[in-house]
Amino acid sequence: KALFLGSFIIALGHISIALSILSTPMFFLGLTFIVIGTGFFKTNASVTVGMLYKQNDTRCDTGYTIFYIGINIGAFIAPLICGFVQAKWNYHLGFVIGGLGMLISLLILYFKAALELEEFHKN
Repeated sequence: KALFLGSFIIALGHISIALSILSTPMFFLGLTFIVIGTGFFKTNASVTVGMLYKQNDTRCDTGYTIFYIGINIGAFIAPLICGFVQAKWNYHLGFVIGGLGMLISLLILYFKAALELEEFHKN
């Protein structure tokens, strides 16, 4: 539940920063949302990956490796995309893209990982 909440709050933060073109306080509200959302998200993401596997499952290490590879790929690609968007249009659109990315990840979490976690808790 904390991952869902954190993802949603981070997405709100990105959208708020994108809307800061209309009002400066939206920028600070967006930063606040991102900080709070990250507190929920970051502290629970790694734990959730571990919960996808039973105790002593040899695939757990592979799962964490894939998880951290995904983080590193995102950390490499996101600045390239947002930098291109900022140069071509404006930085506000870059934050819209970041917010949409978080909402897409929230949908993936809901429709894929949440179902697997429910199955895990049943067994």
